[in-house]
Amino acid sequence: MPPRKSTKPNQSPSTAAGRSSRKRDQLQTTASIALDIVANVTGASDILAPLTAACKTTKSIIDVKQTIDDNQGDWNDLVRRLEEYMWAIESQIDSLEKYPPEDRVVDEAFSQPLIRYVELLEDIHCAIVNNAHKRPRTRRSAVMAIGNVKIDAGLIRKFNRDIEDRHRQFMEALALFTGHRIQVIEQHTKSTAAKVETIVSDIDASFICQLPVVAFVPSSVHSTCLQGTRLDVLEKIKTWAEDDTSDKPIFWLCDVAGSGKSTVAMSAAETWPRRRIPKSSARRKRVVLIVDAVDECKSGPQRSELLDTFVKAARESRNLKIFITSRPDPVIESVLQPLSIKSKLEDRLHDITYRDNMDDIATYVHQSLYTVLPEDKRQQLIEKAHGLFIWASTACRMINSKTAWDTPETIYDWLTSVDQSGDIDDVYKLIFERVDPRFHTVMCGMLALLLAAFEPLTANDLDNILKHIGLRGYSDALIRNLGSVLIQDKATKVIQFRHPTLVEYLQRCYDTPVPEESSSIYINIHDAHGQIASWCFSNLQSRQGGLKFNVCEIESSFYRNRDLPDLEARVSKFIGRNLGYSSLHWPFHMAQADSNWRSKLRNELRQMIRIPYILYWMEVLSFIQGVPRAIDGLRAMTRDTTEKETRSRIMDVRRFMMAFSVPIQESAPHIYVSALPFTPIESYLHMEGLDMYKGTLKVTKGLEQRYRGLPEALRGHTEVVETVAFSPDGSRIVSGSWDQTIRLWDAETGQSLGEPLRGHTGVVNAVAFSQDSFLIMTGSADSTVRLSDTAFGSFHFTPVSPSCFKLTNSPSSAI
Repeated sequence: MPPRKSTKPNQSPSTAAGRSSRKRDQLQTTASIALDIVANVTGASDILAPLTAACKTTKSIIDVKQTIDDNQGDWNDLVRRLEEYMWAIESQIDSLEKYPPEDRVVDEAFSQPLIRYVELLEDIHCAIVNNAHKRPRTRRSAVMAIGNVKIDAGLIRKFNRDIEDRHRQFMEALALFTGHRIQVIEQHTKSTAAKVETIVSDIDASFICQLPVVAFVPSSVHSTCLQGTRLDVLEKIKTWAEDDTSDKPIFWLCDVAGSGKSTVAMSAAETWPRRRIPKSSARRKRVVLIVDAVDECKSGPQRSELLDTFVKAARESRNLKIFITSRPDPVIESVLQPLSIKSKLEDRLHDITYRDNMDDIATYVHQSLYTVLPEDKRQQLIEKAHGLFIWASTACRMINSKTAWDTPETIYDWLTSVDQSGDIDDVYKLIFERVDPRFHTVMCGMLALLLAAFEPLTANDLDNILKHIGLRGYSDALIRNLGSVLIQDKATKVIQFRHPTLVEYLQRCYDTPVPEESSSIYINIHDAHGQIASWCFSNLQSRQGGLKFNVCEIESSFYRNRDLPDLEARVSKFIGRNLGYSSLHWPFHMAQADSNWRSKLRNELRQMIRIPYILYWMEVLSFIQGVPRAIDGLRAMTRDTTEKETRSRIMDVRRFMMAFSVPIQESAPHIYVSALPFTPIESYLHMEGLDMYKGTLKVTKGLEQRYRGLPEALRGHTEVVETVAFSPDGSRIVSGSWDQTIRLWDAETGQSLGEPLRGHTGVVNAVAFSQDSFLIMTGSADSTVRLSDTAFGSFHFTPVSPSCFKLTNSPSSAI
């Protein structure tokens, strides 16, 4: 209930001053209590300390409410939220007080989210107190201001958002602590085993349920091993998986590209679910996680971080085993090779000194070509494969192709005439040389589209793009004629490359024009990106199935996206595959298109970044969780956008999405309700959006004129800043300091991006970006050079001597 205001017309200054004095005393008392709480909680090890501190600080904030007269609706919402959270914490305190002190000890990993929550409460308390103490300079105006403390409504709503987010982290950390404590107690009290398993499972399930789920999972392009082949390798893997006494929960199958690692992994995956779990492990329910082709993870630091996570999980979970396949890779080697908890099988699948490798390829070739080629020619192909399974399988598919213009004997002669045994590039070259010259250009264009797409395309997708750009081609014809290297998933109709070695071969053919009469492959990837960008704009601006207001026909703006019971059905119905793809990826296709396509599409781009299309686009992004990717895509586009107004509009849209990312992602209707009305007055979206949507909230006071520019100083380091560098694309700044950390900054806003990168144990002397801006290199007085991924912030290090003071990168960004 809001405090009553005096209705007396002639209130004496002394009376008002007296009440002011009491309120000032109250503010000072609650402020000192909260400061004492935060000072004590950071050094405490008992879980009750941060819980009790949270309750006391919450109460002190609620007490300050008595000094505030305006924005009562917003303020009451905040108080109700705080009271609910306080009751939840108090119930946890009641439960935990029953624990003996030794079972309430909390380490730093668990305590940090709890302490951060208390610190946020203290920050809110201080902000309120500071607002309450702001006084006009004259004595009379000061007296009149007492009892009429005002706090901006936007500030209170920010408090609400911050409280909700930190409280969620607070309660998750508390749940993990509770589960961990119960696990510890279970080691001493067998009778609580069942209870522990239930609680821990519930906690794990709650986190798993928060992970995003892909719309579909196309079946693997790889099949299982031919019956009777790879028996020795599969037996080794089977023995490892079923040995519950082994101290090696990780099995690493390492071999060259095309040796058959994925096929072996598929065979193992098919076999394990059908085997009975031995009684000795039935209670623990052994889980085998298969991670195939980990070397295909985008960057070295990402691979390192992924493997570090697997290693940590394997060490902490006694019932977890992890089967990993990869090519030889220095990053993977640096993580896995020193481990004592791994078994490694290296070069076992292609080494011809193992007789069974040659026998397995012989079995495959004889079975595939038994009725096609005589035995002596089949044997010649076996020797030509030189132990490489991908060579043998591709050759067999070529010879067996029903669409081949040449006889099997002719294809055999070509295959056996190549200079080097087992060189898969020679086989791919032969495949493309055999395509009818009349369709060679069309084939290259279609392959370029498949390579440029950020998601696998279906046959229908590819045909739609071909029709849109006027290229005479047909997806079925491409699949039929290149069936030895392409495959279409029967369930999803997605077109896939049979093996990553083909993708690598085609990537080496990027942007290297060849004479028209030549049969060599040529992939114009930038032209393909422009073609797909044009198709995306067509989908987005289509009257049928394109962008529109209230795209999912939500009846009320009172609900968050995740609170809609039929959200998944609505998204499936109203946001088709083409609209979803186009919404996620059009900025990246535009960013990678050549100048010719950027010029062609400038009108479509201008329309896309204006009201109303830009807001309709954000609606779709809200429903398909695409806001973070869109922000990155808009930044990528600004690099090559030369038109001043277009560039300004793109930056305006990006800053809007960054500033209001929370409401946009939480609720699509609140793009119009909670974001658009609060845009800076001089922004394009404010001027044009509010003119179109006149029925939305109207803010008459307190709006900023424009988005804030770069601050005079970027603050975050705690010691001397030794080195600074800009990324080649101009979007980011990296800094290194004597505090042994590296920080990443947004060059447009000056905002710190993520947490500081830690790992060096000495002064950071040098920093540099890779040419593609994805990697950061850092050199330190600790005699190491480290690589960090700008998206994931993980480290991979290389020792140097004695210390590093300057860094540069290779033009290819390889090192």
